[in-house]
Amino acid sequence: MVECGRPSVLLVDRPGAGRDALSSLLQIGGWGVGLAADPEEAWQEVGRFDWDAAVIDPDPAVPWWADGLRRIRTSRPALPILLATAFAAHEIEIAPLVALATRVMVKPVDAREMAAVLRALVAAAR
Repeated sequence: MVECGRPSVLLVDRPGAGRDALSSLLQIGGWGVGLAADPEEAWQEVGRFDWDAAVIDPDPAVPWWADGLRRIRTSRPALPILLATAFAAHEIEIAPLVALATRVMVKPVDAREMAAVLRALVAAAR
């Protein structure tokens, strides 16, 4: 559970070492981190908790990612969504997702840079 007083981020990514490492880095950086494995689980989490931001590493080969992000964006229009992806923002596979994101970062992503971007996105959303 996310501690009171800490900024909170919902990390949406498939379970694995990459998600675990990013979660740990965000926690070390002072973030309370929640986890979701896919857009459906993320949408449920957005309904349960008032997250300050979301970091999403989508699988563009799965067509329902865009629908899931659309549901999140509709239910929380002001939620900063940082899309962290190995695909360049202009690539056709990811274009529908980019349109729903607040910001896109192409991996590999420097953890300090990501934390700074998240802080800026949260500050701008308040």
